[in-house]
Amino acid sequence: MVRTVDGAREAGGAGGEKATPAGGEGRPSGISFEPER
Repeated sequence: MVRTVDGAREAGGAGGEKATPAGGEGRPSGISFEPER
C-alpha cells in the first residue's frame, strides 16, 4: 500500500509541479521581467 501511494504521489507531484512552474513561471516571468526592467 505504501509503494502504491508513494508511486502515485510522486507521479502526480512531478506532473503538477512541472506543469505549474513551467506554465506559471513562464507567464509571470515575462510580465515581472518587463515592468521590473
